[in-house]
Amino acid sequence: MKSIYLLSATLLLASCSPAAEKPKTYDISFTHEKQEIQIVPLYKAYDDYIQAASKHPEDNEALFKKYVLGAKNSVIKKEQLQAMPVPSLYE
Repeated sequence: MKSIYLLSATLLLASCSPAAEKPKTYDISFTHEKQEIQIVPLYKAYDDYIQAASKHPEDNEALFKKYVLGAKNSVIKKEQLQAMPVPSLYE
């Protein structure tokens, strides 16, 4: 009986802990030679890609296009940014 009480008290205290903080987002931009440069972080997109690729390694290229390049292109279109040309194996 004591163990049930102790377990209940522990679960009650654990559920009352403060909510986890939201991850920080970083606005990385700077000016160089009179040109505004914005770096778009894609940490979440890469994490999603890694998770998917670990489950289906045979679809590596398609998953990269879907998760990483799709997220990059979505941000570029939404923010009306000009993408810097970078040589890529997948574009």
